[in-house]
Amino acid sequence: AGIPEGRSMSVSDDLVRRCLDRDELAWRELVSAVYPQIRRFLVSKTHDEDLADDLAQELFLKLVRDEMRVLRAYDPAYRIPLEQYLRVVAYRLFLDWTRSKAARRSRVCVDLSQLAEVLASPDLSDGTLLARELSERLDRLPPRQRSVVRLRLEGLDYEGIGRLLGITRGGVGALLHRARARLLEE
Repeated sequence: AGIPEGRSMSVSDDLVRRCLDRDELAWRELVSAVYPQIRRFLVSKTHDEDLADDLAQELFLKLVRDEMRVLRAYDPAYRIPLEQYLRVVAYRLFLDWTRSKAARRSRVCVDLSQLAEVLASPDLSDGTLLARELSERLDRLPPRQRSVVRLRLEGLDYEGIGRLLGITRGGVGALLHRARARLLEE
């Protein structure tokens, strides 16, 4: 009669056990139940449907590798829905992909302190390509990310930025992380 408190609509623990017993029908049911959610989550991170599909497929391969080590690590006793656990695994795959992409492209890391120095120069009209490019990249950030970066460049700490914008310290960190990633993408 209803969903136990602390649990969302979730894949049943019995289904997970059947998957661990290598029940092919259970695997099909599991994939059908969670693939759309995992894919949407990965599309939101990658902004690329094909890449999201690849990463989602990699997640399911990861579940069955090494005697299903990753799936066996899921413990329903922690009262965390399997979907949430799989989003964590998917996010880690996304981070691994991001790191490998960064290594392949040998990108230069954007250091916020260097960015602050460049952008703080009194005259950006001197033709300095770096200053102009960094300024343009900042201007292309979504408004909330741009605000957080500018406030951080002005020397505010995470708590101060959070108070000004009405978000948590973690929210500030997440916005800065996304902004750095976008600045590095271009």
